[in-house]
Amino acid sequence: MEQPRRQRVAEERLERIAFEDKPAGPAPSSAAVIAGGVGAATLGVVTTLAETKRMSFTTREWWGLIHGMGLGTPFLLAFAGGLAGLYSLRPTLITPEGVVERMRRLKVGVVTMAVVAWLTVITGTWIVYPWYRERSPDSPRSQLLADEATRAWHEFGMEWKEHIAWISPILATVVAFIVLYYDTNLIRHDQVRRTAILLFMLAFVFAAVAGAFGAFITKVAPVS
Repeated sequence: MEQPRRQRVAEERLERIAFEDKPAGPAPSSAAVIAGGVGAATLGVVTTLAETKRMSFTTREWWGLIHGMGLGTPFLLAFAGGLAGLYSLRPTLITPEGVVERMRRLKVGVVTMAVVAWLTVITGTWIVYPWYRERSPDSPRSQLLADEATRAWHEFGMEWKEHIAWISPILATVVAFIVLYYDTNLIRHDQVRRTAILLFMLAFVFAAVAGAFGAFITKVAPVS
């Protein structure tokens, strides 16, 4: 019994040695490793470029952004500063010495708002709007009119927007003229100051209505 057992142990040892000495698959060459690395890097670059392309803006989208947010932000800032300046321009709130400094800031605010308002309607009317009303079936105007559910966005929203928007720069220019014409004497003419405040607020309201219509229409059928 001892002899067969030793023979089996010897056979198992020989099999184990033969298995351990069996050569593994060929190791990848350095060229293959480099090729794999280059392929992975290329795939990453292509993926990054594709994502960047999806995030980029077209020329039309850039002009829409300038027309809306680019000019809308300084318009809001100028309105806030101009309204505060007009409201506080009263003898009971500031000293005679402070009127000169206050008028300087007020002039900057009302003139900036008037200029920005004109730039907004000009870029919207002669740059963005022609793209909107193109005769092609893919234009935003055609898309809105093609669906009964969105037709009102053009027939009511855009028709109001393109006309009411022009009232804002006109009123803002009137206010700027009043402030520049009366200068520091505006503090002595309370009725004129109140009229300027009313016109200034109306200019903002008309611009806000036009901007709201523009934002909603862009959401439904953007210019791209």
